[in-house]
Amino acid sequence: MVVAPIVVALLLAAALMHATWNALLKSDRSDRLATFGVIMTTGTVMGLVAVPFLPMIEPGAWKFLALSVAIHLAYYTFLLKAYSYGDLSHTYPIARGLGPLLVALVSGQLIGEHLRTQDIIGVVLLSGSLVALAMPLRGKPAVGGRHGLATLFAVLTGVSIASYIIADGMGVRAAGPDSAHRLAYIAWLCVAEGRGCWCWRSRSGRRTSGRTCGGNGGAARSAGRSPAPATALPSTRWRSGRWPTSPPCARPRCCSAP
Repeated sequence: MVVAPIVVALLLAAALMHATWNALLKSDRSDRLATFGVIMTTGTVMGLVAVPFLPMIEPGAWKFLALSVAIHLAYYTFLLKAYSYGDLSHTYPIARGLGPLLVALVSGQLIGEHLRTQDIIGVVLLSGSLVALAMPLRGKPAVGGRHGLATLFAVLTGVSIASYIIADGMGVRAAGPDSAHRLAYIAWLCVAEGRGCWCWRSRSGRRTSGRTCGGNGGAARSAGRSPAPATALPSTRWRSGRWPTSPPCARPRCCSAP
């Protein structure tokens, strides 16, 4: 299947936004917990505003939405751990390179989408090139426990990325027959994910030496919150209901991170 130019444009725009917020939040040296709260609140409010004007999603879509929220919480945990142990230039290419490759490998068995030979070659080249960016420079090997942990959590982040791509791809298709139902799925995901992330954030905040996120920048940096802007995803998730799920090279979420 040939992907329409508008889909390519939306994916490239989503990829640009995704890389931008990752770089900004990784470089944030003030209070990532507070930033996380602001962004998640924004996404939740946007979802709540949109829900009354959209049709209710089909009952069969709720299980995918719940699964996606659970996967996203795991994704946040792995991503923030990876950022706390390693540099953006090391963790981001691994996580984003593995995502589309894993989706391409399992999409045929899970959702019946089989790639052509040229598609498979393209995905392998793209993913391999991204992962190669994370390799240490010659003469400057990156060794040590922190580097190994950064790599481990980056790999786990890539697995979670592939998981929520598939869950959301199936969810928007089960949401209803038209684009309004797909947008409703996105809106409800923002609401549910925002609520789940607030609970997750509250538990994480209580573990940062008993201090509030606004009162201590060091505690916030150790927690390393790294969500994505609420505007980063809708085009990509809406696309999942109309075009093949694999292989996306970037998958930002509507009210979350990574």
